[in-house]
Amino acid sequence: FVSIVQERDPDVLEVYNGSFDLRYLQGRANRYDILLALGREWNGRRATLSRRSRSSYQGDYDLLRDSEEYSVFGRQVVDLYLSVYRFNQRTSALNSHGLKDTAAYFGFNHNRERTFVEGGRIADEWDVDPANVAEYCLDDVRDTRGVGHRLLPGEFEAARMIPASLQRICRL
Repeated sequence: FVSIVQERDPDVLEVYNGSFDLRYLQGRANRYDILLALGREWNGRRATLSRRSRSSYQGDYDLLRDSEEYSVFGRQVVDLYLSVYRFNQRTSALNSHGLKDTAAYFGFNHNRERTFVEGGRIADEWDVDPANVAEYCLDDVRDTRGVGHRLLPGEFEAARMIPASLQRICRL
């Protein structure tokens, strides 16, 4: 994963419910002594993922008050879960802020068979059928990309007008 990020060198890392996923990735990297060097090179070293608690956030959304913010040098880390939350605050269109429900609402997965693995069963399923788990993860990536393509253009334009990063705009 790290080598793919370094090779493709994206400006933006889109995640969905990143507080969970990035914490999990960091934990696995720590467990196996892997440097999660997802950032760009800085002073001759590759920057790693960093995390800070946002428990002191004073915004309108309870969701943000207890969330964590991840960052890597040279990239914007955008949690689309927060964008979906804001979208639903305006529209009340979604019954759930979950990725699968959001992707279905926007019509991103209606033309393909979607692989499902219950969250609590992923580790057990990996032992039995790793290809199924890999396909499930790829479906999540496709859905995340679709949601990002739908919701990020407006936030990107706002970041061009307001003196704030895309990452900061997406957390407002």
